[in-house]
Order: sequence, then C-alpha cells, then structure tokens
Amino acid sequence: MSGDRLRLLDDETYDRVLKAQGGRCGICRCAPRTQRLRADHDHDTGVFRGLLCNSCNHKLLGGAHDQVALLQAAIAYLTDPPAPKTVGLVLITGRKHPRV
Repeated sequence: MSGDRLRLLDDETYDRVLKAQGGRCGICRCAPRTQRLRADHDHDTGVFRGLLCNSCNHKLLGGAHDQVALLQAAIAYLTDPPAPKTVGLVLITGRKHPRV
C-alpha cells in the first residue's frame, strides 16, 4: 500500500474487488443473492478492506468489533472446545442429526 493515494470507493473499484474475490463474500465465500456485498472497512482508518455479505460484515466482524484477538479466541474455542475434554460428549436436546 505504500505510495498508494487515498481515494473514495467507486463502482469500478467495487467491481474490480468483486471480480478478484470471485464474485463472493471475502470470508464465507457465499454469492450475493438479492443485494450487493457490503464494502467492509477498517473502523479506525476508514480504509476499504474488501467485500463481505451482511452476515460476515455485521454479525461476525461487527459482533467481534474487528478485534483480531477475539476472533482468534473464537477459532481456538471451535477447534479445541473445553466441554468434551471436561465432561465427555454430551448432546444438547432439540438438535437433529448430531454429527458426533
């Protein structure tokens, strides 16, 4: 990015990034159905990062307040959850087709 001039996001830039992302969300890789992908940006600097679906933009990154450490902690939790090691495998009722 060094040497890049700061400019506003325009349709051409949106289209170039959309093409670079294969027409899909930059995180979950879903294709937009009824609306354009959201222009994700760094909330401290305002710099455009890429295009995300509403869920990834608002729920995932927004819910984590763009905190990398929180997202890394979530990954660690999902890959090595504490309950099975502590109490063994326990099923939550009301779930169908458990993948155990």
